[in-house]
Amino acid sequence: MSISVLAVEDNAGILGMLCLILESLGFEKIDAAPSADEAMQMLDAGLTPDLVISDIRMEGTMDGHGLAQWLKQQHPRIRILLTTGYTSVEVTDFPVLRKPYSLSRLNAELENLKCLPAE
Repeated sequence: MSISVLAVEDNAGILGMLCLILESLGFEKIDAAPSADEAMQMLDAGLTPDLVISDIRMEGTMDGHGLAQWLKQQHPRIRILLTTGYTSVEVTDFPVLRKPYSLSRLNAELENLKCLPAE
């Protein structure tokens, strides 16, 4: 089974690394957006990923938590994983992966969301 993912991160270096990590885990269809605003535009234009992985704190008119709430309303079948480097961020309605995270921790979160590509 091929699982598609949209990675949303405003730090270009982290976004590039996340995409490489996702490729190493076997994801074949990876799209990337540097902001929640751009991710929303991509989704409104017809992009339909199985999973969105988004940083919480980003530049723009919407942060990652706002994007997740919008996704829950507009695209309820898309699974969501939020990431953050801030310990003070509290989100209880979506899974949150704290940065820096290991490959095994990301893999465990994706497994919990049932979003691992078939081997």
